[in-house]
Formats: sequence, C-alpha cells, structure tokens
Amino acid sequence: MDAPSFPAIRRPITTEMVRLYCKVNGDSNMIHYDDETARAAGFPGAIVHGAITAAVISEACREHFGPSWIDRGRLAVKFVKPLLVGENISTHGRLTGEEADGGVRRETWEVWCQNEAGERVLVGEARGVISG
Repeated sequence: MDAPSFPAIRRPITTEMVRLYCKVNGDSNMIHYDDETARAAGFPGAIVHGAITAAVISEACREHFGPSWIDRGRLAVKFVKPLLVGENISTHGRLTGEEADGGVRRETWEVWCQNEAGERVLVGEARGVISG
C-alpha cells in the first residue's frame, strides 16, 4: 500500500487577498499593506496576515480529511517566518500517526507551509478522522 499523501496546494497570496481580508477582520496595521512601514518594523516588506496562511493549511486539511474536518478535525500551528505579500505559498504534510477504533481511522500529520524559497513559514500538527 502506498503511503498516504497530503494535498499540495500552491497559490500566490496577492495584495488584493490581503486587502479583502482586512475588510473582514478590520486589521488596518500598515505592515500588511505598505512595504516601507513593514521595513521600518523590521520586515523585508509587507507581510501576510497569519490567519491567511493558516486558512491555506486548513484548506489542505479539509481536502485530505473530507467533510469530517469541519467538526472533527484539529489544527495547531505556529508561525515561524513571515510570508511576504505577493509570494507563493505551498502546503506540505507528513503522516506521523494512525489509529483505528472500530470503523473510525484517525490520522495525525506534521503539516507546514513554505514560501517560494522553500522556507517554512508555518508549522503545526493536524489530526482528523478518515472514516467513520
């Protein structure tokens, strides 16, 4: 049997996505919109909200675990490096545990997102139900 694979989502995080997210959450911190402000705060340029990065890894989890992810999935993440606005993000995962209980199979995955340079920007653990 082949080892299970984790969905590989790759997408650019655009300025427009960041602006739309700001409208939803009300965050007007200019480090997300203005390169000069972000550089003055010690970043190399405008940075993506962590919640956008977390949403991309959660989307990959939903794709892997299916509908049960919404009410039976668990995700714990840590942001380890800022993602710059305009960069591509990609999702990755490695199966670290499995258990079966009756007709239910649970999996635990080490998950992460990378920027286009291959650097991890988010790391974490996802747990979910595969069947049952």
